[in-house]
Amino acid sequence: MWYLGFVKSDGDRWSLTSFGMSYCRSKSPALLLRTVERWYPALFFLDCVLRERIKRVKDIENTLGADMKYWTTVMNKLGFNVRPGIRKPYNDFVIKNLIIPLLEHVGLVVRSGGLIHATAQAQSLVARLQQQFTLVCFAPKDPVLFGAVYDLAMQSRHTTVVTTTIDAKTLTALDALSKLRPEAQVEVYTCNVVGFTEDTATILDRVSVTKI
Repeated sequence: MWYLGFVKSDGDRWSLTSFGMSYCRSKSPALLLRTVERWYPALFFLDCVLRERIKRVKDIENTLGADMKYWTTVMNKLGFNVRPGIRKPYNDFVIKNLIIPLLEHVGLVVRSGGLIHATAQAQSLVARLQQQFTLVCFAPKDPVLFGAVYDLAMQSRHTTVVTTTIDAKTLTALDALSKLRPEAQVEVYTCNVVGFTEDTATILDRVSVTKI
């Protein structure tokens, strides 16, 4: 639930976020579905099931986990504060205990005979990924943030990033990416921008950042 922004950690203590409290009051399935539909790890999971036609948990872990292992290593070498070589969130534990149960709960996948099948609703959702996408990030240091932003910006024409905090290094990377693929539009909505110096502050003039 930390991944989805329902809970937050303060050292050894966990508590509900304002979003988590809103969901607990409403218990709205539609609210949960809208959140999942904007959660990139879940969408990448569905895309793997549909496009790669991979149905078994172990095969999904080997495919997506290997991708995460590769890209976290690359991002670490590029200077991002990311531990290299990790598979999370596409390891066996997270897939079995969070991603699949959550997607099943909101009606995007069904399990049958040890296989994972995407529903028609999931197919419609994944089909929209190439057009315009909103990425919701609640954990700025999560390596999924960096991987998702890069992947989306390279594939989509318009990417919107919503995150509680974004740092100068990530925005520097987005600035470089926009020069590589100028036709792709990336908008960032955030509460906090951190780590800027006089030398990096000019990036804010080139990358669309809105404080919320």
